[in-house]
Formats: sequence, structure tokens, C-alpha cells
Amino acid sequence: MPEELAQKYTALYFAHFHHRWTIIHAPTYEADGLTVLTSSIAMIGAWLDGTPESKESAIKMHNNLTDQISERLVS
Repeated sequence: MPEELAQKYTALYFAHFHHRWTIIHAPTYEADGLTVLTSSIAMIGAWLDGTPESKESAIKMHNNLTDQISERLVS
């Protein structure tokens, strides 16, 4: 995913979803090395963006994350 889209979707997550699920705090959020976390945030932001392209991207990210997490659970 291009960095500009990841930043856009992350901003959407913090603007529209974060206040409903405040486990992650924007001021202390560190993207480096947190691939599953940052991908999850970008996925939610992409869905919130609401365009057909962003929703398709969110579904692809969800499928990728599901595969990654499934692999970690069984190993």
C-alpha cells in the first residue's frame, strides 16, 4: 500500500473509529515495527473512507491479516 494511503487511512481511523475503541492512543502511536497493528488500523480507515476502491483494499487487507494471524495461532 502506498504510504500516502496508509497515512490517510490511519488518520481516518483516529478521527472516526478511535473514540469508540480507545485501546490505542494517537499521541503514543508508533507505526515502526507494528505491521499487524498498522495494517489493522489502515484496514479500518480504508473501510471508513467508503469508496469502492478503499473498501476493496480493506477486504484485501482483512484477508491478508486473517492469513497472518491464523499462521501465528497454529505455530
